[in-house]
Amino acid sequence: MNHFLIGGLMIGLGAITLLLTTGYVSGMNSMLDTIFIDTEDFQYRWKTLWLSVFLVIGILLSKKFKRIESLPLNAFTFLGFFILAFGVRMAQGCTSGHGINGLARLSKRSFIAVILFFSFAVITATNFKTLNIHKTETLNKNIYLPLFAVLCWIYYAFKKTIPKDENKKINLSNIIAIVISAGLFSGGLYYSGMYEFSVVKNFLNLKNPNWNYGLLIVFMTAVGVSFIGYRVIGIMKKPFTETCEQTYIKDEDCKFMLPKRNTITKKLIIGSILFGIGWGITGMCPSTFPIRLGIGDPSAYIALLALFIGYHSEFLFENLTFVNSNHDNIILHQFFDPPSSSFTYIMGDKYTNEVVIIDSVYNETNYEIPTTKLIGNLYYIDHDIPTHEALIQFCDIMNYNIKYLLNTHIHVDHITANDKIKSIRYIPSIIGSYNDSAKSDLKYENMNEIKISENLSLKSFKTPGHTEDCHSLLLRTEKDNYLFSGDALLITGIGRTDLDSKQSIEDYQKNKEILFNSLLTIIEKIDELNKPVYIYPAHDYTERRYTTYEEILNINPYMRLAYEYYKTKNNTIKDKFIKVFTEKEKSLAHFDEYDINLCVDINKMCGVVDDISYETLDQLWSKSSGACG
Repeated sequence: MNHFLIGGLMIGLGAITLLLTTGYVSGMNSMLDTIFIDTEDFQYRWKTLWLSVFLVIGILLSKKFKRIESLPLNAFTFLGFFILAFGVRMAQGCTSGHGINGLARLSKRSFIAVILFFSFAVITATNFKTLNIHKTETLNKNIYLPLFAVLCWIYYAFKKTIPKDENKKINLSNIIAIVISAGLFSGGLYYSGMYEFSVVKNFLNLKNPNWNYGLLIVFMTAVGVSFIGYRVIGIMKKPFTETCEQTYIKDEDCKFMLPKRNTITKKLIIGSILFGIGWGITGMCPSTFPIRLGIGDPSAYIALLALFIGYHSEFLFENLTFVNSNHDNIILHQFFDPPSSSFTYIMGDKYTNEVVIIDSVYNETNYEIPTTKLIGNLYYIDHDIPTHEALIQFCDIMNYNIKYLLNTHIHVDHITANDKIKSIRYIPSIIGSYNDSAKSDLKYENMNEIKISENLSLKSFKTPGHTEDCHSLLLRTEKDNYLFSGDALLITGIGRTDLDSKQSIEDYQKNKEILFNSLLTIIEKIDELNKPVYIYPAHDYTERRYTTYEEILNINPYMRLAYEYYKTKNNTIKDKFIKVFTEKEKSLAHFDEYDINLCVDINKMCGVVDDISYETLDQLWSKSSGACG
């Protein structure tokens, strides 16, 4: 009993030591994903160091044991580990990420994931054939060769990721903290016995005559300790670190790298179920894998191969997508850019294939835009090409004729891809005039109606406040209506009004009143329609894609206040709107004056980037999430 409690305590301390000192989360899935797939990630070094400590613990243990537990060396073992790996990556977490860390920060995603993978692990281990455990000799004939191999891997990782800039130095205190936290975590897995197949299966198999609740005690103790750590970071502004190794930017930009996703998705559910089945078959969790590999367990090498193939298989599966506009008479595709939390739209006439691109985003990485047709409606997404090339490729594959490049407003947190697109193919661009300072082929002021085809047109109307010349775009069809609201109106919020560093506090207050009036304009336009209205924003931070007018009046507090004022003309409601949103803006992420001016100047030039370092832009994007609305 005591060794379960002490082991859980050590695991929890290891998790919060890493979090409080470096800002990183001790999720094993994230570490394996970086090692197996995203080897260019700046976190490769510290994750290598973390996993190396687990390996060293295992190697040292191999000297202690004459015989160790192992699984059969057959295809069923490989299949069990493959299912586990595929599921873990799909669910984006396992017992460490979703369990010890996710439950501790009260993530509803993690609560669902933990319930599912524990349930299906128990069902599998109790009711179906699983792998037999046997004793065998360790593959480590001596500990020196594997220790040397680990040292070589650490050297490679540090050589690979060493900062080139003399101002970017290795943080020794972070390295020490990572080693200590990994030592506590892996030591806790060893001391509690959780690295042993039999101990895990003794809990998962309810029909086992040797059933015991040790795993549950370890798990809940670790979660409890981690829970305290997550309450501590609530009162801390940043981790205990002198140099930010997260993005190699100045110290005040260091932050806790907490997952922002908190929605329940099909991938989370399916992945958690698959992980639970794989865990029930094998009795091994990813967190204990590097220890077993270090011990010299022969079946761990099958696990290594299965994990590698499983992660890459899920990665390829993730890059497959079905393309279907899902609308009877119009083309409408929506692509999300995670670094800026922004949407790009391709919208047009289904009968003529004439389209416009709305709010293109420049990024060296393509996240969602399909680039290759495989079979039928199944397409492949190439992440290694920039977004402007991906947009052109997709439109060419679909035989779309791009009529215009539209921007709802001058963006402040990312760069438009318009100029890059026009460098490949000339397509007229349209934006607000911004007192004639914006460079584009056409201005909304000169064409309130954007004709896409003979049958389809977009109506533009001004919705300023977020920026001085924001425009929203309204599409009316026989069946439905579609509003592309830019940053004036988001799904659960509205666009910020405090981003112009040249303005005063009084100007910011005036901007809020202007934005409030823009919401009234949107309500007025929608009330003139007698068909359903679907609202598509330029940003979203809640993993929603769109909403309806009826829903937004219920879930968006600012739109609800505007609608109430629209019906009653009660000025106290407007005052409440300004007060509530002023307080909200104070809680939002800070934008540097340089960052804002950089984006605004580039976007006014239609996305032209000449002497700007894209490394600088990467830093800007890393800080922008959640900052615009």
